[in-house]
Amino acid sequence: MDSSVRSGGINMNKSQLADRQGFTIIEIIVVLGILATLLSIGYVRFTDIARRAPLSATVETVIADLRGQQTKAMSGYAGGGSAADDYGVYFDTNSYTLFKGPVYSALDSTNAKTLLPDYITCSSVLPDSSVVFTKGDGEVLNYSTSGNTITLTQTLSGEQKTITINRYGAVLSVE
Repeated sequence: MDSSVRSGGINMNKSQLADRQGFTIIEIIVVLGILATLLSIGYVRFTDIARRAPLSATVETVIADLRGQQTKAMSGYAGGGSAADDYGVYFDTNSYTLFKGPVYSALDSTNAKTLLPDYITCSSVLPDSSVVFTKGDGEVLNYSTSGNTITLTQTLSGEQKTITINRYGAVLSVE
């Protein structure tokens, strides 16, 4: 009995055929299917994280700027002036502005405006859309229990984070 097999125009015996190395088309398709599944799961997870990251980072930046303004008010920082003053943050839809004094003035040259990232908007329930920290103790000037929140919204996903401030200027919660 002849143990040779004809394969692609070449005579091979069965032992040579068994020793051939390589992958079958079925093995390659199975591996590609598994890889495609893993990549799609990874992509979905990554896009979810990437979508949420700008909002979380913006919330952290706003909180840091609020604390910075409160620290200036408490420490008696004169900021180019001759005496300590109040410091505050004014919130607009697409930006917020750090300012000096008890009232926000758009014409003040010492203001520091920060633009919010694209697709993030701000709405506040604060008196005059601003929070002012009083010199010396850093408490919130004209504090209102019903007007003490800043809401940042990512317009693409609709996700919101609300920063709540107490009368002492501390961030109570971020929800």
